[in-house]
Amino acid sequence: MDIIDGVSLRVHRKISAGMVGLLAIWLVLAGCGGSDQTAVPTPTPTTSALGNFTTFKLNLPAAAMNAPVKGPLPDDTPMHVAITFKLNQQTMNKLKNSGKSQDLESQANQLGISDATYQKLKQMFGITDAKLTLDGLHTYLTVDGKAKTMALAFQTTFVEHQLNGRTFYAPTSDPKIPTFIAPSVLAITGLDNYTAAPKPHVRGRALNGANPQDDCAVAGQTAQAVASSYGYQQFWNKGWHGEGMTINLLELGPINQQDFQVSAKCFNAKNSMKVIDVDGGPDPNSQADQGAEPEALLDIEMIQAFAPAANIRDYQSTYGSTMSDVWEHFNDILRQIIKDNEKNGPDGSVVSTSYGTYEGSFTESERAAIDQSMQILTDAEHMTIFVASADCGAFDTEQYGTPNVDYPGTSPWGVSVGGTRVRVDQNGKRASEIVWSDSSNKSKCGNAWGSGGGVSSIYQHPDWQKADGVDNKYAHGMRQVPDVSAWAIEIPVYIQGQWVETGGTSAAAPIWASGMAQVNQGTIAQAQTYFNGPEIFYDVANNARDKTPYYDVTQGSNLYYQATRGWDDATGLGTPNLMDFMSVLVALSKQQ
Repeated sequence: MDIIDGVSLRVHRKISAGMVGLLAIWLVLAGCGGSDQTAVPTPTPTTSALGNFTTFKLNLPAAAMNAPVKGPLPDDTPMHVAITFKLNQQTMNKLKNSGKSQDLESQANQLGISDATYQKLKQMFGITDAKLTLDGLHTYLTVDGKAKTMALAFQTTFVEHQLNGRTFYAPTSDPKIPTFIAPSVLAITGLDNYTAAPKPHVRGRALNGANPQDDCAVAGQTAQAVASSYGYQQFWNKGWHGEGMTINLLELGPINQQDFQVSAKCFNAKNSMKVIDVDGGPDPNSQADQGAEPEALLDIEMIQAFAPAANIRDYQSTYGSTMSDVWEHFNDILRQIIKDNEKNGPDGSVVSTSYGTYEGSFTESERAAIDQSMQILTDAEHMTIFVASADCGAFDTEQYGTPNVDYPGTSPWGVSVGGTRVRVDQNGKRASEIVWSDSSNKSKCGNAWGSGGGVSSIYQHPDWQKADGVDNKYAHGMRQVPDVSAWAIEIPVYIQGQWVETGGTSAAAPIWASGMAQVNQGTIAQAQTYFNGPEIFYDVANNARDKTPYYDVTQGSNLYYQATRGWDDATGLGTPNLMDFMSVLVALSKQQ
């Protein structure tokens, strides 16, 4: 898998203002413009001129293909399939290093499949019961139809398997695609749903004695302590509350507006809030979707508390039915964020998500598709993506004593955020900070074992991940997480009509996202510059000089990896000291 090329600093100058079935996939795509193309095919009694076919290897794990077969997948099962086309890396490098926002749709012919490929596809014919949508960047084609249609289209069949107490579907053989298009295809997803559903990293308990509607003290004290500890208060004193900045959230559940209206009042938040439904949005009848509501509210309320004037864009989708590929919905959210920012640059916007699962449970295609979306957001749209590192300590599979890590936090295009426990003095000031962990119940994690972190078994060490402590005895040339950490425990959140003490790395990720939005607000004001990408966090660490951009957490462990001086697998580089963090970036921008 390709790993991002390292660069010394990412600085951006703010600009001034059977055969017939197969043809369902390679259907007439009307027009060659940059906007999304949607088509519903109709039967055409014509012979194909496609020629040869090539088997596209999904490389599903042997455990999936060898799992006991329950029976055939019903023909009428809805399927949401996506074909991800390879990026033109030369074009991506130009966009990455351009230093300014661009109209990405104008780059579509160079970035994804070309107009010449369109012309060849326009000679193809389609069938009924399939809807195709090509994105404006020519890199992502979704196909919606029934299982019978997909079986014909990809020249395979589908069966249901049972493994470790769950049912999933998969093709009996790898799909076939036209040979002429095969070199352009990076991934095909949605033909199976083997990858385990994402786990929200949130836990909590009700707080007794807090007046549900009026008592803001319980939340305000903690919020003020976090703000004081990490430097938000210093930003606010300068008049920076996130004005003009945008924080994009990825959610798989709904939000209760009454809840976040109460929290907005408590935090005196003035955020502009917009909810965007993706793939139809959350299902009100889905227990999984409704169960994800606390996750969404936690993210929103952290932004209300720490970036109280930032624009919030809440992208919400669904876990779907039991036979859905949930990660398709997750990636569709990423693609929607890409689409919404294709023409107008975000100027320092950020993304935050608290979903993930064990990286080894993902199929190759699933990871490749999500990685590409994250790369476009990072390199072409100049955003920073914060990802919770998970809450089962070093043991993401929830098997105590077996170290493994959480994806998409391990993606080299994301900033993985771990968690800490902070103690404040009688004046509400940061007195001490240790790794968040709890080994009191080794038989069950329950999002309580603590800060996720460790060594990837998939991704090689990125060139940019260089800091004191990274080259350690565990590394073995692989990507390590987390990159940074933040307060992750005993945080009051207003959920379902009551204050709940919650937390986890689900709180730490939006805390950092809020901070980064205001860092960019400050650098734009002071140096007409904004920053993005995971490498800047290491650039800051390596160029701090007399500044302290991170609080180095040196006490505790995540039940396997000990916190140490410098970078470590429990808390990464440390927790934010935002004013110094910003000062280092401003100084670096002047060296360019």
